[in-house]
Amino acid sequence: MEKISQSKYLRFFLRLVLAFLLTSLLSYFLGALYIRVFLPLFSWEIKVLHPEYTIEEFYLNERMQIMYQVQVSRVGVDIKGRRVGGTQARAGIVGKAMYIPPVIVFSLLLAWPGLSVRERLKVFLVSIPLLIATELIDIPVQIINRIEAPWPVQGLGGHMRVFWTNFINNGGRQFLAVVVFLISFASVRLIFPSRVKAPVGRNEPCPCGSGKKFKKCCGK
Repeated sequence: MEKISQSKYLRFFLRLVLAFLLTSLLSYFLGALYIRVFLPLFSWEIKVLHPEYTIEEFYLNERMQIMYQVQVSRVGVDIKGRRVGGTQARAGIVGKAMYIPPVIVFSLLLAWPGLSVRERLKVFLVSIPLLIATELIDIPVQIINRIEAPWPVQGLGGHMRVFWTNFINNGGRQFLAVVVFLISFASVRLIFPSRVKAPVGRNEPCPCGSGKKFKKCCGK
């Protein structure tokens, strides 16, 4: 029984590696398109959160960096006590970081054992809006955090923004991606529970999908 468990874990690991390579390859070819789809949403979100920002440039360059130039029509005092107003922020943020959540979610989706094709499709559809939400609380918040760098951090909102940025950049993306998969998987199983199947005969194909007879696989 222990050898069977080890074999199952090994098969899952191998499937996960192959799925990771496949999704990474798709990200390489389709990554630029994926990022550009989100740029209008990011720009809209930043404007809603900070109406005093005037976004002059917002695009993806050839090095896969999300470049932005923002005019801030706010007068205040910077962290060194100097009076500032009408400052301009221009910088870039690594766009490839956006690949991390979909690569993790879809790798787990492809490699996860015991899911039928229909169930994988349902998990995929449920994960899409969750992935969009994950991206919307990532890149825009980091851009705002960089724009706000000259000013002192004030209020609960400012401290939460700094905390969230540090969390995202220190394993938070990976954590959120796993959470997205687990929520998608659990919701499908709860909303569309698997039908109870009749007992499997010892000479019938094993339901795990190995291709072996049940008696020579999980039925040992």
